Amino acid sequence: MNLYPLPVVNGVPRPKIYNWIGKSADILYWDDPNNWAEGEYPNHPEATAMFKDAIDRDVTILLRKDIQLANIWFSESTHSYTIDSEGNPENAKLTFMTGQQLANITLDDDNRATHTINAMILHSCKKLWGPGWRTVSPSAAPDPIPENVSKLRLGGKIANYKEAPRASLNIDGYIDVEISGSNEFIGPVVVNRGSLQVKSSESIPSGTSLLLYSPGKLIIDDGVVVNVKRLSINGNDLPNGTYGSDTVKTFTLVSDNQTSNTGLVQGAGKIVVSG
Repeated sequence: MNLYPLPVVNGVPRPKIYNWIGKSADILYWDDPNNWAEGEYPNHPEATAMFKDAIDRDVTILLRKDIQLANIWFSESTHSYTIDSEGNPENAKLTFMTGQQLANITLDDDNRATHTINAMILHSCKKLWGPGWRTVSPSAAPDPIPENVSKLRLGGKIANYKEAPRASLNIDGYIDVEISGSNEFIGPVVVNRGSLQVKSSESIPSGTSLLLYSPGKLIIDDGVVVNVKRLSINGNDLPNGTYGSDTVKTFTLVSDNQTSNTGLVQGAGKIVVSG
């Protein structure tokens, strides 16, 4: 693989930030050095790709090869990015590699746009950050709860690159995240704040643990069935069964008609717990 030399200090990989500046067309390429202020494109572990008010239109960025990086950061006030593969998605994917605990996709406090990543994502542990994560603990929210102003769509496959399929998905911040691909990871899936919308029954793989904390929300589209081995709400594990939501946004155990007014699960889909 053709990679730029990895910055190393005393034998330790050194993080490096790359700033996107490409805006000459509706469709541009990740591996074009002219699209990055540094004159080279991010393609090594510990790299951070920064997208900050650089475009004057909605832009699609195409991958023509596999890309390695640690983080993606969006800070766009108006326009949207779509990151996709050109040709076979298996040959042009994003692999998040870092020596830190988590690889991150961040939509910061200044971001107001919706961004889409349709390229295949490989990682070991993924965290999706949004406004509010700096000051709010996972179990408590400020009063009032901030409105979600950013959205991230993940349309491609999410899988792991290590032998153990332990890739988790964590949402921590006031953003709306949408997943629609046929994904392959054990998890867990953790929603601390913001929302996670599930568009397909394959988007949360069978056997995953699903952990929800107020004020985070899970939205399950009509016809979608999420099969998990464990469902935990605010630290309390729910027994095996089929769960859904009603019109007043209460959480219902369908089989026994028991309700818990957490309001964390919405939509017409269902969760099946079979631990």
